[in-house]
Order: sequence, then C-alpha cells, then structure tokens
Amino acid sequence: MIFFFILLVLVVIAQIAEFFIPPLDWMYHAHIYIVPVLVFYGAMALPFPLMLLCRNLARHAYRPGNWGQS
Repeated sequence: MIFFFILLVLVVIAQIAEFFIPPLDWMYHAHIYIVPVLVFYGAMALPFPLMLLCRNLARHAYRPGNWGQS
C-alpha cells in the first residue's frame, strides 16, 4: 500500500515536471511524457483496483479543458 502512495506522488510530480521540460529541437520539437511510463509501471506492479485509481488520477490531468479544476 505504501508503494501505491509513492507512485501517486511520483505521478503528480511528473505531471508538474512535464510543464517545465522544453521540447527537444533535435527531435522535431517532440515533448517528453513521463506520466504514461509511471502508469504502465503501476499496471504491472499494482493490484487491479489500485491501478484503476492511479489511472484515473493521471487521466484527469490529461483531459482537455480541465486544467485548474478539481
């Protein structure tokens, strides 16, 4: 259960960090997305109900039009 909360904190930190990582010019201005990597790792390591909670947290941040809303 502690691993789940650590993973949630990492997902939130990664979502914030993605705003400050600039696009890579040498890759035709590609952005680096860290959150999907953490969610896929959680999909392998967490039980199914906890994985759904982790996915819903990450999904809320990527939904268009919901920035700044809870």
